[in-house]
Amino acid sequence: MIPARWAGYPPYHDRRYDKVWAACQDLQMPVHTHVGAAPQEDYGEHLGIYVTEVRWWGVRPLWFALWSGVFERFPGCAGEPPSAARFGPATCSG
Repeated sequence: MIPARWAGYPPYHDRRYDKVWAACQDLQMPVHTHVGAAPQEDYGEHLGIYVTEVRWWGVRPLWFALWSGVFERFPGCAGEPPSAARFGPATCSG
């Protein structure tokens, strides 16, 4: 599982994570995301904003991976289309 917000770290499509993606592919490991804690400073008392965005944050890293070529570099990782990714993990298979 990877956190959806990389907060100060390179995003998951950065080539420094290629070893992680390769390991997921080689071991046929599913990749899950977790939205983590809400940035309370952004929402204040307006919880409705968080409720609206929470599903979006969870799939965001998979969108980045999809559109940046991670799944092309690691063809054993079958990324799901962004709309489907909300309902399940991206699955890596050899």
